[in-house]
Amino acid sequence: MFGRSFAVRLTSIFLIIASLYVYEAITRERVQADTIARLEAELQSAKNEIAYLEEHGGAGSKAGPGSYKDGTYTGSAMGFGGNISVSVTVENGNITAIDVTDHAAEDDSFYDMAAAVIPKIISAQSTDVDTVSGATFSSTGIRDAAAEALAGASS
Repeated sequence: MFGRSFAVRLTSIFLIIASLYVYEAITRERVQADTIARLEAELQSAKNEIAYLEEHGGAGSKAGPGSYKDGTYTGSAMGFGGNISVSVTVENGNITAIDVTDHAAEDDSFYDMAAAVIPKIISAQSTDVDTVSGATFSSTGIRDAAAEALAGASS
């Protein structure tokens, strides 16, 4: 009797340890996949910035207030989850509105935090602003998309 009870307990402990090991391995794999996705988004953002710099010879849109051509301009860039598209409105040479037209691949909670970069860009009249902590890749996507849009608005 004692031997059977001991064997059942030993088997139960073994199954628990094996389950924990499998759970830990799956968790480690997911963390690695998330890290790879973040690094790929960062790499794509860097590639976009390099392409922009090569095309325009400058680091983002740094035109001063009142120095843009009036109109509505569009741009897109890579965020954390995927492509982010914006529409930038310029009136009397100033950025008056930035509307995100597509962010379907972004996580809603990150996007909601990242949208705080929009008033910063409008206030600075430049995309040379800090990103939003906690939503760095998503806010970088919005900022880079606005920079791409404003490249066509520089006078």
